[in-house]
Amino acid sequence: MTFTYLAIPLACLSLAGCVENQGGQSYAEPAVQQTHVRVGTIVRSRTVELRNTNGDRKVAGTLVGAAIGGVIGNQFGKGEGKTAATIVGAGAGAAVGNNMASKNATTVSYRRAWEVRLRNGRHIVVLKQGGHFRVGERVRVIGQGDNAYLERL
Repeated sequence: MTFTYLAIPLACLSLAGCVENQGGQSYAEPAVQQTHVRVGTIVRSRTVELRNTNGDRKVAGTLVGAAIGGVIGNQFGKGEGKTAATIVGAGAGAAVGNNMASKNATTVSYRRAWEVRLRNGRHIVVLKQGGHFRVGERVRVIGQGDNAYLERL
């Protein structure tokens, strides 16, 4: 009897390996994607300041501050007074933690901004850290958004 309970599931599992994959063809390499390529002329170059505010740090600072403030507040009072001290401590700790994290959450970086007039008359700006292009130089703009880069013609 025990043999039957084990034999049937094992037979089903062994036959499952014989099923042919009905899905599409799979590829080991990533598929090639299209890329936007536009041609234009550099009309302006300037340095821009980029500010990045990391909201995750502010949330973490607030939560850690609240936890520490709550633990400290819990050391004072008795009964309802202890509960009130814990709540006040958590609130004060959250405010202090948020304030401290806010000061350290903003990072500043500088990038070169290249303004390019495309053949169709539109103007775009490509931000890069490096690159030595001159105003009036013809370039290809390869890609778009954060992944765009410039290449000399």
